[in-house]
Amino acid sequence: DRHPSEQVVGRLAQAAHRDHRQAAESRCLAGVGGRQQQLAHRLAGGTVGQGQASTHRAHAAVEAELTAQQTAVEGFLRHLVIRQGTHTGETMVNLVTNGYDRARMAELAIYLRMEFPDVTTFVNTVNTGVAQTAYGEAIHTVFGPGVIHDKIGPYRFEIAPNAFFQTNTRQAERLYEVARDFADLQPDDLVYDLYCGAGTISLFVAGHARHVLGIELVKEAVDNARANAEANGVENCTFVSGDMLKVFTPAFIDEHGKPDVLIADPPRAGIHPKVVKQIAALRPERFVYVSCNPLSQARDLALLQDAYTVEAVQPVDLFPHTHHVENVIKLKAKVG
Repeated sequence: DRHPSEQVVGRLAQAAHRDHRQAAESRCLAGVGGRQQQLAHRLAGGTVGQGQASTHRAHAAVEAELTAQQTAVEGFLRHLVIRQGTHTGETMVNLVTNGYDRARMAELAIYLRMEFPDVTTFVNTVNTGVAQTAYGEAIHTVFGPGVIHDKIGPYRFEIAPNAFFQTNTRQAERLYEVARDFADLQPDDLVYDLYCGAGTISLFVAGHARHVLGIELVKEAVDNARANAEANGVENCTFVSGDMLKVFTPAFIDEHGKPDVLIADPPRAGIHPKVVKQIAALRPERFVYVSCNPLSQARDLALLQDAYTVEAVQPVDLFPHTHHVENVIKLKAKVG
C-alpha cells in the first residue's frame, strides 16, 4: 500500500486530470490556463497505475513545468506540501498558489473532506513572487486548525505551515540528544538557540539549563515556539522574532545576558559571515553547531578557527538512502 501522502498526491492528480478532460469543470485544481491543464495532464499521466519509475518521471516533468511557471510568474498552481505528524497522525495539506481563489479552494476542500477524511487541516499559501519556495505573503486556513502537532521526546509541538520541523521525527530526537550532550549543560546555564524554529531544540534542552533564549526569523514559527512552551509547561524559555543580523547584536547581548552555551541550527546556507564574526567576538564557552549542510558548516568553522577548538563531531542520518546527513559539532572557546 502507498503512504497516505502518496495517495493524496495521486488522487488529487486524478481529480485534476478529470477536470482537464471536462473543460466545463476545469476550475478546480488545475486552473483555467492551458499551461495548468498541461501540468494536470502530465501529473495524472505519471501517477495513475504506471508504477514508481513513471511516477518519478512525472514528478520531474511537473517540477520542470512548475519552474517555467515560476520564472515567468505565470499559472496558478505552485507547490503541494503534505505534512504529517509521525506520533499524532495529523495531516496538513498546504497548496501553494499564485493568488487566492476562495471558490476554487472551497471546491477542493469538499473533495478532500470526502475522499481523505484523515486530512485534519487544509491551508492555502499565496506566493505571487518568483522564488521557488513554499513560503508566501499570506496563508488562508480553509478548514481545520491551520496547524498540526507532533512529538519529540516528551514534548508536543505545534507546527505551522511555514515553520521548520525535522521531517524524520524519530531521528530528530536522536539528533537533539547529541546536541544536548555536546552542550554539557549545567543548571545555571544561559543558552542561546539561534535559528530556533518552532522551539524544538530550545524545549528539548530547557530542563537542563537555567534559561533558554531562542531567536528565529519566521514570526509564525516564533508564535509556535511560544505556544509549544506554554502547552508543555516550560517556563524558562523566551523567544524573539527577527532577522539574525539585526537581532543578534551587542545591544541584544547587553539586554539579555552573555550566554554560557550557544546552539545554532541554521538553514542550508549556513550562518551569515557577520553573525559568525559576532559569535567569535562574543565567544561563549560552549558552542554546538548543528547543520544539514556540512559544506557551509565547514566554511563557517574556518572563520571561527581563531576563537574555537573542535572537540567532537557526530553525524546523524536523518535522510536514509541519500547522501545527505545532519552533522553536530562540539566547539570550545579558546582562551585569550
